[in-house]
Amino acid sequence: MSSDLRDVVRQSKGKVLLSVRVQPRSRQNAIVGVRDKSLHLKVSAPPVDGAANEAVIALLAKALNLPKSTFSVQQGTKSREKSVKVELVTANDVLKLLEKYF
Repeated sequence: MSSDLRDVVRQSKGKVLLSVRVQPRSRQNAIVGVRDKSLHLKVSAPPVDGAANEAVIALLAKALNLPKSTFSVQQGTKSREKSVKVELVTANDVLKLLEKYF
């Protein structure tokens, strides 16, 4: 397991948090990699009226095969740098699900 990936996923006070960096208005929605201790995501949605945040949640839900309701943006709703909470799973579960992308 990549140590870079371990920097992205953390368990804090009983909840799992993902550090995410978002590039809005991309051609496609994709998990690009890990950079600067954040999971780098590209989303096609613009950063207007929460559209990019919704696209981030949809991308993560599809990639990790979890319901959208499992995810919520905790910090950075108006920033490229976000903290996304993942419910109903452990940090190890999330790491295992993300491993297939690296």
